[in-house]
Amino acid sequence: MQTATDSSPGNDQPDEPIAGAFLTAPSSPPASSASVASSSFKLIARDDAGIAQAPCSLGGFDPWLHTGWIARGSPETWALGVGENRAPGGPPGQGVAEWCAQLRRGLDRTGRSGFDRYGSGNALRRVAVEDKRLLDAGADVHQLLPVRHRWARDRYLAACDLGRRWRPDRIDMKRDIGQWRAGPSEAERRIVERTLGFFSSASSLAASAAALGLYRHITNAECRQFLLRQAAQAAVHVDACEHVVASLELDPGRIFNMCHEVPSMTDRNEFLLPFIDTLIDPDFRTGTPDSDQKFLACVIVFVCLMQGLFFASAAGPVLALGRRGRMTGTARHFRYVLQETSAQRDFGIELIGQIKRENPQLWTRELRGQLIELFRVAVGLDYRWLEDTMDGAAPGLDVSAFKRRSRFLADRGSRDTGLGTLYPGDAIDPSPREPVPLRAVAP
Repeated sequence: MQTATDSSPGNDQPDEPIAGAFLTAPSSPPASSASVASSSFKLIARDDAGIAQAPCSLGGFDPWLHTGWIARGSPETWALGVGENRAPGGPPGQGVAEWCAQLRRGLDRTGRSGFDRYGSGNALRRVAVEDKRLLDAGADVHQLLPVRHRWARDRYLAACDLGRRWRPDRIDMKRDIGQWRAGPSEAERRIVERTLGFFSSASSLAASAAALGLYRHITNAECRQFLLRQAAQAAVHVDACEHVVASLELDPGRIFNMCHEVPSMTDRNEFLLPFIDTLIDPDFRTGTPDSDQKFLACVIVFVCLMQGLFFASAAGPVLALGRRGRMTGTARHFRYVLQETSAQRDFGIELIGQIKRENPQLWTRELRGQLIELFRVAVGLDYRWLEDTMDGAAPGLDVSAFKRRSRFLADRGSRDTGLGTLYPGDAIDPSPREPVPLRAVAP
């Protein structure tokens, strides 16, 4: 029988330790690892076959897992099935079977977040490529290699390269400042201010969705790596808005509160927020058919409608001003922003496709019908924002052309996700001078 000292924290680890086996904490946590290291307990471990049980010696208390102990055992302990028939910290007479049931209830209550997803060592064997699923993988989410999705890794490296090539405070705003002080037209002022008002709030919302939502649920390391970069890019996009606002000496309180005070912006935000809130809800868990399908729908709305439609459409009017020689520095900010959000959108399309391939049962007729309706609603909301932003627009800026582009962007997202063509007459980008995604521009 293995003794407790074989795996106590102060000694060498036992031969071939079983990584990723967890014990739940008793009703009150131990005062220290030393106070519990002298007992032998029952081990519960997850593997491909399900739940496995065996006695083991306690390896100490891990403060990262406030609800559990990391336990270490050896093959001999596992095979012989020896140990005390008593629950850890429980009253005398509480059997192992009862404690195991308590452990399972703890797993059900906490979901996968506190145990085999974020624990320090959450697999019983080395991670293989086939283990690295996008949703509900049993493999260590922190292990980058081996890479399963090379496209995610390549997109991450490309994003890093672009990030080294631009910063908002390096873009020359002198010409914009001169034009603004000389007095822009009312149409130009409206376009610039509404564009800043939208991106200042929407970029922050996108950062939350990537870092607090998608990153928490996606279980593939290379995809999670890109999502962290995406969140950092979104933070820089907020900086870009702040830089333009400061350069033009605009009222930051008015610009940054337009999302609450301008109805056409508020309507778009209220459309998006239920889906973003679901992604960042700490009580939301994937792992069931219903929750996985809900997650997929939220990702499609975030990728195709927020990034692919609202972001790309909102940048259009100010980019058009730049092509006419007006507010060129401001336009250059949003050209970079659009380039990065377009790359994020393309990553998201790959992500959606892979989730569908891994979980084909999620792509039901009912879900497709709901998504098509959401796409049409989003186009209507974008129409309203364009009409509001381009009211009395400068000569040469035709709101109907931007509406055609809105339909193109929505149709592109619909086709790319497998929903089919929504607007047959708008399958070609009506704005060839601003292709999506944009090619890299020199700093």
